[in-house]
Amino acid sequence: MFAVMANEAYKQIIKTAIGNIKTIAYESYGAVDISEKLVEISRLNIGVLILHRDIAKDKELNDSLKTLKVLRPHLRVIFITANTSPGDALISSLITKGIYDIFSPNSDENINLITHNLQKIIYGNKASYADVARWDVSSLNNKTEKITTIPVTTALIVNVTKCAGSTMLATSLAGAINKYKIRSAVIEMPHQPYLFDSLGLRLLENNINKFYSYPHIINSEKQPEIGKETIKENIIWLVPDSRLQAITDWSYPKMMRLLYCCKEAGALIVDGGSNLNKAYLESIIPIVDLVIAVIDPLPAQIIKAKNNINKLLGLKSSGCNIIFAANKWSKGLSKQDFAKLINVKPHVYIPQIDQASIYKSAYACKTPYSRTEVQEALHKPMQKLVSLLLPPSVFHNVSRKNRFFNLRR
Repeated sequence: MFAVMANEAYKQIIKTAIGNIKTIAYESYGAVDISEKLVEISRLNIGVLILHRDIAKDKELNDSLKTLKVLRPHLRVIFITANTSPGDALISSLITKGIYDIFSPNSDENINLITHNLQKIIYGNKASYADVARWDVSSLNNKTEKITTIPVTTALIVNVTKCAGSTMLATSLAGAINKYKIRSAVIEMPHQPYLFDSLGLRLLENNINKFYSYPHIINSEKQPEIGKETIKENIIWLVPDSRLQAITDWSYPKMMRLLYCCKEAGALIVDGGSNLNKAYLESIIPIVDLVIAVIDPLPAQIIKAKNNINKLLGLKSSGCNIIFAANKWSKGLSKQDFAKLINVKPHVYIPQIDQASIYKSAYACKTPYSRTEVQEALHKPMQKLVSLLLPPSVFHNVSRKNRFFNLRR
């Protein structure tokens, strides 16, 4: 549960970032008697306090937060302070009190970007001193530094028709992004474990390092540990351990925590599978950077999926960034007839991959995209999708030589 104390300007930003307003147990907007209110909040059954600097004077905030941390030492405080640089005296003082979740947006930033970055902090792991050491006055030698952060790009890949190939596309896109020296993380729906077995992730375990199932940790309402990610093919796999009890009670707040639990990835690829109509998946469609709706071109499957197509078209018209991808595309099929049948022009056509390549990769416990012939076949559509996710500077700064390095090996 949350408590919110902020100015009016941040009221909607914070509510949007939280998502489920029913989880807000206390809220106050505007200047207040901070010492009195924080004592009141200390008695509430909340886990997170989101506090904006503008509601009180710095000295009052500093003294009142000191009292709060004595009363509630384990309460997480997310402190918002706009246009602030490392070296700020108040922030440095808060750090000594164990308040490490510092959010400092620039006032000229896009509101959607501010909301997105705040959401990452809210549903991400609790910050540590290492995350805020740059704010410590004593460590700066009276100098300040400009900190620039690039927000994580998140893509949701979902099947429109049954077994359209979201998993194949998700793992391939993650591999394609790696070509641009940006590590991806793949998230799989917790109640449908597949990648843990298909990639042989249990084979990476030893007496010291065990597979850390982030979905199960989050589902048990525990705080995920930092640095426990499993990496294979230079991709982080935030997937459920199929050996553990199946997760059946997944929810939107848990989904949000899973999205923001990893701090080591520059791109998050969410394999939504055939769960388009699940509430927790529908809820994140408006907040991800890109939704890739995957369609099998078989007419019978398309007819059965008309409701899904119409739902996505409705969301697209309301402002959601949704594109359609024709998967398992074969030469000779009519793009015009296909577009007419689904009532929208696909952004990419992904060719049918030889089944032998898929099975060979499965027997080797690797992704299909790890195979050279698959990379060559998918190069054009993957390049098109990557260009939608990565900043132009990243996309264009990678030379052709580096992009094709692995293809020539």
